[in-house]
Amino acid sequence: MYLIITQVGKEEVSVFHLMQKVVSHNNSFCCLSAFARHTVPGRIFVEAGTSQQVTEAASGISELIPTKMRLVPQEKMTEVLSMTSSLRPKAQGWVRLLGNTTKLRPYKGDLALVVDVSNTSLLQLWLVPRIRYNDDENSSCSRPSPQLFNVQSARLYLGDQCVRKKGKGSNLVFQKNEFTSQGYLVLSRKELYICEEGSALPTPQELDGFLECEALLPSTLVETRRRIESSKVEINDHVKILRGPFRGLLGKVMSLSGDEVDVHLPSQDLLACVSVWELAREFRVGDRVRARVGKDETIGWVTMVSDSHLSLFDAAKWSEVR
Repeated sequence: MYLIITQVGKEEVSVFHLMQKVVSHNNSFCCLSAFARHTVPGRIFVEAGTSQQVTEAASGISELIPTKMRLVPQEKMTEVLSMTSSLRPKAQGWVRLLGNTTKLRPYKGDLALVVDVSNTSLLQLWLVPRIRYNDDENSSCSRPSPQLFNVQSARLYLGDQCVRKKGKGSNLVFQKNEFTSQGYLVLSRKELYICEEGSALPTPQELDGFLECEALLPSTLVETRRRIESSKVEINDHVKILRGPFRGLLGKVMSLSGDEVDVHLPSQDLLACVSVWELAREFRVGDRVRARVGKDETIGWVTMVSDSHLSLFDAAKWSEVR
């Protein structure tokens, strides 16, 4: 099995083009399979007999860089095949919309609260809508600003009949869209077709739009605020990019300017400018950190990193805490 570097975000396209070429040449390249993993951005994997066969198959495919190819060690092949996918959305989680339909295009990148997840992966999302009640010439081509649905504004411009109740509940229907009594837009869609994978992190401004949301549990609000606070980064911090074309890559913070961060990505050998809200700190063994739980504060060195916990050596108490 061979690993080939490809353009980030073009993994699936490059696999398709590669296999299309293999099929059109009656598999004269002897490539048995090719695949990509969401958890390994900027790389695809090809099963073939020799590196020469892979190079010949990959040549001429613009997304691939066949000169940057290496053999996957035999002991790592099973690991590549068994990698888990990104975490799926859960109730009381946050997601960002893909905006991949005409109806949802104005909401591309917008934050939504996951209110419910069915056994068939059907999501119910609440988000702040983008509505234009009065289509004047100056704003017809612009993206409406996010604001809660206002019944009075809708009826003022479009008449009393433009808004109706949905069934016997308190939700409303306007222009074939469903809204809560508080004015949040309600969406029910298959998760794979509506939002990005994994959990999103709201900006403080986005979270303000949900402070009075009846579907947001107090525990979710507390945890979200904690995540926002812990997401703040400094120069030289090791970070992981959570969304966008470089999602999943690790890097180092080189400079800060407001909400924009320049991150050096060693795997791509480039400097990427991303939003601070698209980053998470990547702790490493040996990092000196300050941890706070309630009113208790610990300053120490990271001794172990797991999926959701850190172990620290507290020099003051000469003991390890988790």
